[in-house]
Amino acid sequence: MSRTFEILLGLVIVVLFALFAWMLTTNTNRSQSDAQQVVAIFTKVDGLGVGADVRIGGVPVGRVSQIEVDPNSFEVLATLDIDPEMKITQDTTASVLSEGLLGGGFVSLRPGFGSPLEPGGFLENTNDALNISEMLGQLIFSVAGE
Repeated sequence: MSRTFEILLGLVIVVLFALFAWMLTTNTNRSQSDAQQVVAIFTKVDGLGVGADVRIGGVPVGRVSQIEVDPNSFEVLATLDIDPEMKITQDTTASVLSEGLLGGGFVSLRPGFGSPLEPGGFLENTNDALNISEMLGQLIFSVAGE
């Protein structure tokens, strides 16, 4: 190969890498700055992590941006960044679900028909995560006890 070809190939790779990095940061910043934030209150969120999907009807409409424990009530507060086009209502139900036996968790929203939830508002109608290993342990214990 000629030296000129190697230099041009190197420049093309650097430009493509820079374009990919720019697209990645542009999409991430835009979705975070435009999103409406709501806080879902759970008792437990096993398998849910920051960056997990927020879905309505199985379609991603946002991300989990923060998970923290309220030191007074010991409830888990999950901050959800949701597409501003989605009109979340006060009676929306939030559930922590799993992708499968080995998959990660996500938040599923079931919108209601009540009045709109203000940005930064709290979703109190929630269903906690099911711990599969805990359920299997209880099943094995109950079968062994018979």
